[in-house]
Amino acid sequence: MATISKRAVDATKAAEKDRYIWDKDLKGFGLKVTPAGRKVYLIQYRMGGRKGRTRRVTIGVHGGLTADQARARAKQLLGEVAAGRDPAATLQEERGSRRLGELVTRFLQEHAEDKLKPSTTAEYHRLARLYILPVLQHRLVRDIGRSD
Repeated sequence: MATISKRAVDATKAAEKDRYIWDKDLKGFGLKVTPAGRKVYLIQYRMGGRKGRTRRVTIGVHGGLTADQARARAKQLLGEVAAGRDPAATLQEERGSRRLGELVTRFLQEHAEDKLKPSTTAEYHRLARLYILPVLQHRLVRDIGRSD
């Protein structure tokens, strides 16, 4: 347990397994460090008391957020938990209410363009243009089934 600050986050090193550092001042706020060295701010909570299922919600990646920004967001989310709302369920519902066209476009921009070979990226764009977007572009993700 330590206070999660920029200095503490920068000093934290990667290990063989995921490593969690929990904030001593804000219960439920933490930092996850992956074996690759990626540092992610998160909250952990239980809905329904001790017998409830433990849930974790990612706040953001260190570098994209400062420790202070992550702490402020964690306070908001933990406040929602205290009020009886489940942030993980809310995020999951939001993901399901997006349109497939938005997600395909985002995937192609954020993942395919940066992380895949040019030939694979070109093929993904072709498949999206010819088969996915004309038919399913305006459908909600939650309404798409296996037969689609």
